[in-house]
This record gives sequence, structure tokens and C-alpha cells, in this order.
Amino acid sequence: MANRPCLKPGTIESLSNIIGDTNSGLTGTNIHRLLLQVHIEDISENVQGFSKRKRLFNALVNFQNVYHCSDNILRFVQLVIDPSRFTSDKTQFNYYREELNKVLAFEGY
Repeated sequence: MANRPCLKPGTIESLSNIIGDTNSGLTGTNIHRLLLQVHIEDISENVQGFSKRKRLFNALVNFQNVYHCSDNILRFVQLVIDPSRFTSDKTQFNYYREELNKVLAFEGY
């Protein structure tokens, strides 16, 4: 299977902002766990003062800079919106799905 092309930095930033949002985003622990599941290093995990958004952005951009593809980043997004994670919160699932799909649509996904 061919590697998927790199995402634009603005796309990665928008994805990070949605997923790492302080009020409606994932916890830092959940972000770390999902990154590990898709083999993306959480390079800023132990850096004091970095927000979840910044940590996630750094991890995703670092992956893309090293591997020159977006495969694992898109797998990470799939894990974030996996319906099985939202069996008791349909509203949160719909929020993530709608917001992430808006951003990914600009990349042709």
C-alpha cells in the first residue's frame, strides 16, 4: 500500500486543537495512549508547560517530518472517533466526527 501524502501544517494544527481542546478534547493520558497505539512518539510528553494541543501537534508533525507520510496520523484520527469509545456519549461522538471531518475535507478525505 502506498503512503498517504503529508498533511498541511494547518491541518495538523486544527486536528490538534480539536482533539486537545481543554473543554471538549481528550485527556492527556488518552492522547498519549492513542499515539502509542499508532506508533507515534509523544515527543513532548515530559515537557513542562506544554498544553495538550501543543504536545499533540509536536508529536504529529514530528512523525510526518520523519516518515514523510500521514498514514499513522490518519490512523490516530480514526482511533479518536472510533464509535466504540462513545457508546454512552453520542453527542461527543458527533462533535468529534463533524469537527474532524470538516478539517480533513480540505485534504480530500
